Amino acid sequence: MNANPFEGYIRPATGNRILLGTESMDRQEWKVNCTYFQMSKVSAPTDLRDRAIEKMPPLLPALAQVGWETEHVGLLSFSYDG
Repeated sequence: MNANPFEGYIRPATGNRILLGTESMDRQEWKVNCTYFQMSKVSAPTDLRDRAIEKMPPLLPALAQVGWETEHVGLLSFSYDG
């Protein structure tokens, strides 16, 4: 379920889990200048996870009782020509 007013999305995941995704609109462009770039170099603000879990319970109250198992950071990618 996309929850744009809550700045995120929720979907079922393998193993009776919930995947909660959020975005950070205030992030600056991350330039990748080499072919050996590793996603492990990407980080997110430390409070982004906490803000996400604070925003979603009004939409899905059961989230107020869950903890984080793991987190991953990703990038939206676009070519130079859009």
